[in-house]
Amino acid sequence: MRENLPIRVFHPETAEHFKRRNLLLQTALREISLPFTIESEYPIVLGTSGRTFSYCVAAGKADDIVAHANLWPRVLDDAKAEFPFGLVGNVATSAAFRGQGLMHSLFANLKEESQRLGLNGLILWSDLAQFYQKQGFTSFGRERRYQLAGEALRSLVQSANFSAAYLVERRAAGTFLPGELRKLLSLRPSVTTALRRDPSEFAQQLTIPALSVFTAVRRSDREVAAYAVFGKGYDMVGVVHEWGAESPEALLATLSAVAKSCTFAEIIVLAPGSLASPWHEIFATRSTGITDHPVGLAWVNADAAGCATATKALETCFIWGPDSI
Repeated sequence: MRENLPIRVFHPETAEHFKRRNLLLQTALREISLPFTIESEYPIVLGTSGRTFSYCVAAGKADDIVAHANLWPRVLDDAKAEFPFGLVGNVATSAAFRGQGLMHSLFANLKEESQRLGLNGLILWSDLAQFYQKQGFTSFGRERRYQLAGEALRSLVQSANFSAAYLVERRAAGTFLPGELRKLLSLRPSVTTALRRDPSEFAQQLTIPALSVFTAVRRSDREVAAYAVFGKGYDMVGVVHEWGAESPEALLATLSAVAKSCTFAEIIVLAPGSLASPWHEIFATRSTGITDHPVGLAWVNADAAGCATATKALETCFIWGPDSI
């Protein structure tokens, strides 16, 4: 075992850097062969234009990339304030270099970088809670997962007059105009604290492979009344991880179309843990199971201004699926 291995942390610059980084991530984070690359799953943080969000590690004298993590500065908004945080993702170490403290060193670097950038802290998603707890991360927020029977959703159209009121269709990512994307975002249910997102970011997120957007348009005036984002690369197969609607009927029409587009026995809908009526009742009365989970893991910089209020904001925070990395 090599101890105190000298490392160099850098942003990818050359085509060879990007190639080596992507190979590391594909090998370390994808157990199966997929018809798309891992960099296409994260077009903002792994695209060449997002090189400054990518932190690569070279160890020893070699110039190969043996570890990596993304750090994407974002802003959490609530009704009274804004809190800059960094989203962390695509955390990976080459198999030959695991257990040598590289990730501990990289996270120390990311924490220093977050302080340099004026961030309140870092947010990430992982099943390795114990490892990240050692790095100072704790669970935050509350996410509710509704399990809905696919066949029941598919039969909704036959039992309600949705077809007369709404035109529901799957939309290609490149067909949305900025104004339409703003409309979709305005339909989401209210959340006390959420990540700020602009239409240009949303447009990029919708290009992720294995992601579909369904919209319900009122036949009376051709206005969008609901939408649902279904699937997302490798991570969210069979999951509606973002949605919004002006009425329960419009949402149910959209979810019925989602179910009809696939053969899954069950579809999971993600929602804020504090989801209000009538949305909770829509899901609860049709669910085969409901579970609550933390939204993610967060490290808050105790030395940053407003540490206490930033920690409080995380308690009521919900992050929609397209934003997770």
